[in-house]
Amino acid sequence: RASGYWNVGKGSTWEGGIREPAFAYWPGMIKPGTRSAEVVSSMDLLPTVSALLGVDLPDAVIDGRDMSPVLFDKGDSAHEFLFFYAGNQCHGPRFGGPRGPAAVRNGKYKAHFCTAPGLSGCDGCTMKYYDPPLLFNLEVDPSEAYPLTTNGTEPTDPEIKAVVNSIRKALDTEMDTFTFGSLVPPPPLPEEEYKGQYYFGVCCDRDKNCDCDGSPSTTPAPWAL
Repeated sequence: RASGYWNVGKGSTWEGGIREPAFAYWPGMIKPGTRSAEVVSSMDLLPTVSALLGVDLPDAVIDGRDMSPVLFDKGDSAHEFLFFYAGNQCHGPRFGGPRGPAAVRNGKYKAHFCTAPGLSGCDGCTMKYYDPPLLFNLEVDPSEAYPLTTNGTEPTDPEIKAVVNSIRKALDTEMDTFTFGSLVPPPPLPEEEYKGQYYFGVCCDRDKNCDCDGSPSTTPAPWAL
C-alpha cells in the first residue's frame, strides 16, 4: 500500500488515511528549517488565515482552530481533541452504527470508535465498531499495531480509563453541535446530465437518498445508480 509504515490507507481514519506532511513558507515570518510535530488539520486554514488578516470568523460552529502560533514556533496546537470521519463506511443506519466521528485524537492518544478498510483496503480487515474505543498511543505506536484497550472490556488502568472517559465526553459535546436535515438541496442538474436523475446535498440520510425534509426522493441519486 502507498501509506507504507502507517496503517491501512486513503479513505480510512487509520494514520495511513489521514497523516500527511504540511509545508509553510513565509519569508521574514516563518523561520527557515523550523519543524513541528504538532497536530493540525486542513480545517485550520480558515481560522488561521482569518486571524492573520484580523478578520472575524462567521457566527457558526467552526471545527478548525487558529494555528498561527504553530506556524511561528510560538505555541502548541490549539486542538485538545480532533475528530475524524470515515464517510459512509462507518456511518449511517444501514451499517447499524452511530453517526458522527469514527476516530478522535487527544494529544498522544487516538481512539477509534469505528474502523474500516478505506479505499485501498487491507488484508483481513473489515468495518468494525468498538466500545470502549480502540485506543493507541501514537508517540510510541504510530503504526497503530498495539491497542491499549480491548473491545467489550472497560479499561482498568487509571490513566487509560481517564483518557477514554475524556474522549467519550468530548465526542458527546461534538455530537451536540450537529444539525441534521437543515440544509436546502441544490437544484437538479441539467436534464442531459445523469440521464435526468436528481441529486441532493447533505441531508437527513444520504444513504437512503432522502431530501432534507426527511421524505424519500422519487428519483435515485447518481451515486446510487
